[in-house]
Amino acid sequence: MEPTARVPGPRRHVVRAAATLLLAFAVLPTPAYAYIDPISGSVILQVLAAGFLAAGLVFRTTLSRAKDGIRRLWSRVSGK
Repeated sequence: MEPTARVPGPRRHVVRAAATLLLAFAVLPTPAYAYIDPISGSVILQVLAAGFLAAGLVFRTTLSRAKDGIRRLWSRVSGK
C-alpha cells in the first residue's frame, strides 16, 4: 500500500477568520428603516397580555383538576 498524499487545504487562521466574520454578520444589528405605529404597538401589547392571562387561567384550571383527581383517588384508596 502506498501512503496517500495530503491535499493542501485552507489554513486554519483563514477558516477561523471567515467563521468570525460570518458570526459577526449574523449577530450585529442592521438598520431596519421601519417603525411600529401606536395602534400596532397597542395591539401587540394586548395580544401579549391576553396570552399571559390565558396561560395563567389554563395553569390554574389544570392544577385545580389535578388536585381534585388526586383527592378523589386518595379518598378511594383510604376508604373515606
